Amino acid sequence: MSKNFLICLLIVFVSVTCFSCSAIDMKKNKKDGKPLFSFNKKKVENPPPLYYEFKDILVPGELAEDKKQSSVIGTGENATGFLAFYGRVELRSVVHFFEVKVPEDGWKLISVIKSPSSTSMIFQKNKRWCLITLQEKGFTTEIGIGVSREL
Repeated sequence: MSKNFLICLLIVFVSVTCFSCSAIDMKKNKKDGKPLFSFNKKKVENPPPLYYEFKDILVPGELAEDKKQSSVIGTGENATGFLAFYGRVELRSVVHFFEVKVPEDGWKLISVIKSPSSTSMIFQKNKRWCLITLQEKGFTTEIGIGVSREL
């Protein structure tokens, strides 16, 4: 092997070793003082789900409210109107969220209508009805939550 090849190989080895070591945190275990190795990968945590004007319909924390498209009258059990949200979330995961979380607040799932890029869900609770529409638009998903009382 030539001397230049060995020097290049040594430089690559040292570079890789330095990069690998800088990506590792040396932490000490509180119990026995031995180092723990962990890579510097930031754990992405989703924001917690929130209740908005409809205090019995939980909304994923990754969604932002579109206040210009939202309008709610009344409060608590008497709140009726429409809330609009958007976010960079997968349609399928948000549909699953509402299928699981909305019934936990006493709503009964009446119907689900699905297409490849949109879903409509109808829930009923006492004399109130809720229509949740979800639609993928490019890289975002738009969600509408409408609540009304029976006439």
